[in-house]
Amino acid sequence: MTSTALDAPASHYQARLLLAALDDSQRRIPSDAKARTLRIMRLRQWIRPVLRDRSGPSIPSNIRHWTLTHHGVNAANRARTAQLAE
Repeated sequence: MTSTALDAPASHYQARLLLAALDDSQRRIPSDAKARTLRIMRLRQWIRPVLRDRSGPSIPSNIRHWTLTHHGVNAANRARTAQLAE
């Protein structure tokens, strides 16, 4: 991953998700996030999946939720700064 991808500006929708996660105590991305957006944000290393434990009934997806990485926190702070500048 290049630093260019890490420093890429967030779209309006991505910024909304990043800021919502930054305000969450556990840094979780809102559950209504679109799959394509999550994929892009994961490729930029802004988020990481938090996996379910493997015990229990059959689970269609092993991902419980998405949370910010330190790159995601940096991107959220850049988005907040850009928002305040407007």
